[in-house]
Amino acid sequence: MASRPESITGGCLCGSIRYKIVFPGDAAWPAQAATCQCSICRKWTGSLISHEILIHPSQLVDDISKSVTYKEYHSTESAIRSFCSQCGSGLTWRIIGMDDMLVIFTGTIDEVYLLGKKADGTEQQTELGVKFEREGGLYKELTTPNMGHLFWNNAIPGITDHETGGTKFLQSFPQE
Repeated sequence: MASRPESITGGCLCGSIRYKIVFPGDAAWPAQAATCQCSICRKWTGSLISHEILIHPSQLVDDISKSVTYKEYHSTESAIRSFCSQCGSGLTWRIIGMDDMLVIFTGTIDEVYLLGKKADGTEQQTELGVKFEREGGLYKELTTPNMGHLFWNNAIPGITDHETGGTKFLQSFPQE
């Protein structure tokens, strides 16, 4: 397992919204990660499965809501999603009344943290394109669904039902 980073960064596609997530000693590591197959996440991300990490809002150093392109959308009576109005990138979602949880879409994390830094001098042309080695990367820690899989009842047989590890919740996380 990769050691706990002090912080990671990410943002939207056009770069107008940037964020930094810190991992102090009391923060969960590996990060609390989940997948979701609800219809809302599918439409929001354009993917059959969304990958996300759950953090405490205080871990998000930058107030992304101050960005001119930051917008919010009430996707249900109890959930709010944020996005960039310039490029359309979905960034976060949160449940109204659950002030201790903020969900970040993993695909918005910067490549250097998610996949690792491209190792100098390792570029190799293949029939499929350029291949190179990477150094570091937190892909296992940030994408292994240790918190589980949400809306497993929407799994598509033979396509999205292959995810392993973690609890498979038929709906959302049980709420206390």
